[in-house]
Amino acid sequence: MNYVFVKFSGTEKNYVYKTKLNLIEGATYKIVADGITTYASPVKVCSIVLTRPNFNGIIREITTAEIITAPPRPKMNAKFVINKEKGTTVALWRDGTKTIVNASLETLLMQRKVLQCAL
Repeated sequence: MNYVFVKFSGTEKNYVYKTKLNLIEGATYKIVADGITTYASPVKVCSIVLTRPNFNGIIREITTAEIITAPPRPKMNAKFVINKEKGTTVALWRDGTKTIVNASLETLLMQRKVLQCAL
C-alpha cells in the first residue's frame, strides 16, 4: 500500500490518500475513492510515500485512476549509436565528447534492451 499526496485542480492544499495503484508522481488523474466517490476535479500526484504519514483522520483509498496528463520524461544526456556489424556502441554526449564501447553481439543486445527500457 502506498500513500500519495495530491492536489485537486485549482487548489493549493495537499490531501493524503492510500492506494494499491502504481500512480506516477507529477501526473494528473481522474480518481475514484473507496470504489464509490468519483471526483469531478482532477488531482495531481505531488509525492508518493511507502509508510503511513502522521495523520489522525481517516485516509481514503484511491481505487480507480485514469491518467489525464503524464509528467515530462527526463532528457537524456547522450545519444546512442549502435553498430551491430562492428559490435560497438557509441555514446555522443551533450558536451560534444563521445565514448566508444566494443562488445560481443550478446553483450551488445543486452545493452540495447537496457537502453530501450530507459527511453
